[in-house]
Amino acid sequence: MRENEFARWLKNSVSTKVNSDYRSRCRRVEKDLKTDLDAEYEKDNGKSLLEILTYTPEYENGGCPIYFSKDTNIACGLNSLKSGVNRYFRFCRNQK
Repeated sequence: MRENEFARWLKNSVSTKVNSDYRSRCRRVEKDLKTDLDAEYEKDNGKSLLEILTYTPEYENGGCPIYFSKDTNIACGLNSLKSGVNRYFRFCRNQK
């Protein structure tokens, strides 16, 4: 992820807090899934990664590729991460 460029790009459209949140979510996805968002974007415009971040009922039974604490709503947690990644992929499209 090109975090500094992403932060500058976000600066004009979201608050400082939201900017930080998006970047944090993207870092978590990269870390937990051991991937690079730029590589995912180059591979298939991020489609396969976004599919992984889309909630399915199987994720409730330990099948979720990202760890969430016991009390976390997995669907909400994934939607939150997915929103950050979607914004990053929008940034990638804008850079082309």
